[in-house]
Amino acid sequence: MSRLIAHATPETTLTPADLADLIRNDPKVAEQFEQAYANAMRDAGNNDGVLGPNPRTSTPAAGVAMLETTEHNLTDLIAPIIDDLVADTWTWSTADLAGDTSTVLAAVQPPASSTMFTAAQLNAAQEHTAAIASLDPSIRPQATATAMQRDIDAPTGALLASMLMHTQDENADDRVRRSFYNRFRQGLDILDLDSIAYQMIDMNPDSMSHWLPQLAAANALHQEFRIPETTIARAPLSLLQLPRLGYGALNATTHEILNRWAERVFALEPQGDYFVKTGTFSSKFDFRNARVVSPSEVAELGDYLVAIHEQALQMASPLNERIVYGAGTTTEWVVREFVPDTEDSPTIYHGLPLRCEFRVFVDCDNDTVLTSVPYWESKTMRHRFAAMEDANHPDNRHDLITYLAAEPKLKRRFKLQHRDVERRIERLLPDLDLVGQWSIDVMADGSDLWLIDMAQASSSAFFDRVPARLRQPAEDPWIAQIAHALPNWH
Repeated sequence: MSRLIAHATPETTLTPADLADLIRNDPKVAEQFEQAYANAMRDAGNNDGVLGPNPRTSTPAAGVAMLETTEHNLTDLIAPIIDDLVADTWTWSTADLAGDTSTVLAAVQPPASSTMFTAAQLNAAQEHTAAIASLDPSIRPQATATAMQRDIDAPTGALLASMLMHTQDENADDRVRRSFYNRFRQGLDILDLDSIAYQMIDMNPDSMSHWLPQLAAANALHQEFRIPETTIARAPLSLLQLPRLGYGALNATTHEILNRWAERVFALEPQGDYFVKTGTFSSKFDFRNARVVSPSEVAELGDYLVAIHEQALQMASPLNERIVYGAGTTTEWVVREFVPDTEDSPTIYHGLPLRCEFRVFVDCDNDTVLTSVPYWESKTMRHRFAAMEDANHPDNRHDLITYLAAEPKLKRRFKLQHRDVERRIERLLPDLDLVGQWSIDVMADGSDLWLIDMAQASSSAFFDRVPARLRQPAEDPWIAQIAHALPNWH
């Protein structure tokens, strides 16, 4: 049976649906199937996923021993860099819920290093800067609180502002204005950063800090759902530049700075079990990169954040056949508790538990639920695994069969619970301090319902399931917030 499952092809008598039936009805067959899949991947010697290389196996150790055996004591040299970066990092945590959530949209604060120094401190800072500048590039820090490495020395913010101004040119036709807008949005994801570009990116309302504090505050009044323990960090500009350099371009010193910064900012526990993402994107389609669980991985959690963010930015690359911008448009990195799977669910995407999830569309202006859709929607999932050009990849063959085996249970649970989920969300809406239409994602596990994600409705998958007469496009944050300020940006 294992051989048959491992080598099932369109020529075999067992279809994916047949295999799914066997797995669904016999736990022993399910075990054989998973073992056959693991063996096939091991024999192929390919640890990459359908999205490319897997940072879980390519992430290098930070190299503390190497840092301490060079002619410079880099461990001591980078300590103040880490201190400054931590001081410059804005954070919000679910533990801060009792605090003032109005600070969520506060302007980016100037670096701590811009404060006044005593003469002795200034001399020490100058000596420290000189020591860093003298280092060989192979070990020189690529990010400090006041300096960073760039690919091109050009004023990114001015370039983006120029593109945005062209989108408002009333003398240009719609096609030209749309082209400039697309280039502006793409530029937010792929160009080097400066302070203006950073502020532009931070305006994206889909970033978690723009909605989670409000959602958590509303839920605290009603206790309808659970929310994973979450810490959001607005990464300092120099660290946010690192994914633009590329994960593979970072040296051991920079890895060490990044990982020790993450350890302190997120108060990481070596034995912790974490789900990591950016403010807008997770690597759930290769879940090996989204869940950080062993002490060795926790020690390199900053590396995971950079690798995930780079993956999001690459979606907007001009080298892609289809350019998709927006996934990387955030200044935020996020660490959440991993919600344990209490139901022993089957997994897809290299370890993602296939639990019932609900995407609920709401109108916060009218405090109404518009509709709800199963997140693992049948036609979408079948098309993804069986009809796209990479359908024969072993990962997709495995995930198709796994999904088909779980599909009946997922459908039944959605049908039984979606009205209850909608009613619970409806009770939150009068206290949810957001405007416009949004999607809210809810995950079921055992008897618990977890609020796990949120985004503007018009940028969410399945928005077309909302009746056309009820759909409202979201106000563009860059047109609305930047255009009036452009004359003041130099």
